[in-house]
Amino acid sequence: MEQSSNEFIAYRLRRGSGMKLATAPQGRDWMNETNQSFANRCLPMRMASQSGWVVLNDEPLRAMWNGGPDSGALVIEGAGDFSSRAVSHFGHGILTFPIPFLFRTPPGTALLIRGPANLPKDAIAPLEGLVETDWAVAGSTVNWKFTRSDTWVEFASGEPICMVVPQRLELLEAMQPQVVGIEENAELHCQYKTWNESVVHFTQRLREHEPEAVKQGWQRYYFRGIAPHNGSNDPTAEGHRSRLSLREFVEAGPARAAVTSTPAAQTPAPGGQTSAPAVQTAVRNDFKPALFRTKVVPDFWPRAQEARDRYESFMGNYRAHSFRSAHQCWDYWHVPNVYAYLRTDPAKVIGKELVDDFVKQLTAFCAENLTGTTPLSPWLTLHLNGMRHEIHNDSMNGSYGYVYSLTRSLEAFTGGATCVSREGVFDSIEPRQFKVWRGYFEVIPPLFNQLLLFDDRLAHMVPVVQGTMNPVHGRLCLTGHVR
Repeated sequence: MEQSSNEFIAYRLRRGSGMKLATAPQGRDWMNETNQSFANRCLPMRMASQSGWVVLNDEPLRAMWNGGPDSGALVIEGAGDFSSRAVSHFGHGILTFPIPFLFRTPPGTALLIRGPANLPKDAIAPLEGLVETDWAVAGSTVNWKFTRSDTWVEFASGEPICMVVPQRLELLEAMQPQVVGIEENAELHCQYKTWNESVVHFTQRLREHEPEAVKQGWQRYYFRGIAPHNGSNDPTAEGHRSRLSLREFVEAGPARAAVTSTPAAQTPAPGGQTSAPAVQTAVRNDFKPALFRTKVVPDFWPRAQEARDRYESFMGNYRAHSFRSAHQCWDYWHVPNVYAYLRTDPAKVIGKELVDDFVKQLTAFCAENLTGTTPLSPWLTLHLNGMRHEIHNDSMNGSYGYVYSLTRSLEAFTGGATCVSREGVFDSIEPRQFKVWRGYFEVIPPLFNQLLLFDDRLAHMVPVVQGTMNPVHGRLCLTGHVR
């Protein structure tokens, strides 16, 4: 079968295997749980997290190594049927997962099979392999090596066991590495010094608790694709991306394994640049995934700070509140055992012109990424101490829900994240797997200027906010639905 230059095909080897392929998500629970979710500010790490596709485990298992060199030194429990389970093949504490797909990539493109990026596990580490998948007819495995003995390690159902990343070997070999003193490039040297001085200066301002620096929180030069060249307002770097837009594997017809479809929508990066066309992907299997469960877009709206400033001006001066003032606009939306939060028409708070601009931005994004859909007008929602959304879905309201965050003070409260149910967690009993609610939901904290889109049919919730009663420091979002 002929293969086009951008087709990435996965031939399913075992119909009975429940392992699935999916685009690697950008978020990580441990990153969300860092203080003020600061790890999410590292764009290179977020980009690496989603730079490939993951193979999802189908059967929960746990394993323990006693420290010995032979294959019998590794005990595996609850690994499903013999044909697809993890095995101890090499000894020396190496756990091997057979991958139930035979991959085929374009000529000259190999496949790096590695552990999921930025998803460490205690007592075990993934090994990596580079497979010439443009010709190989052998199946592949992914191997994990224990780093500590006498410790149980669990792999949950739906957990990524590996990540597959296409690699063009000719490009790697064509590189001409060299080390040069930065003084040899006067322009770059000057730009680097300007950046370094800006970091030192901003850090000092934070240490001195300068109000404007504390409010800003962190510098966003790299995140926005710009550099602080002596304070000039440089445009976004050409080709800068704040996320990748990879296609999901889709089911192919029996007569042809490779799907030819309309090009995937391109995600606009800051400054208007779009990402390169995505690789076409196809898989023979019985599972047809939705377009996505969740999609997180950081730095979504260029006028976010303006909207935030309007809100703080509106709510920050309590002396301006009176019986007849514009502040008498909030609706306390309370549905017993379901909702308890404040909401209003955002035009009453930040102005119609800003709301219209946000809807215009969201409409353009949906046109490129969710063809045939239209976002509905947003509510402005505010969660303070004790407010929440219990587990529910909104399948009657639209195809997707959106949550756009204008929240600044994540340190002022706990809770308040948007939690969307993980795939399959409510569909099966999971023996020997202790989980609290975080184990059943993907948790997306309300980071400032972040857009979240998610499948409205899925169970989701907002855990109770605990902490601030100050409206300036509460969970503030524009929320709505896309039809």
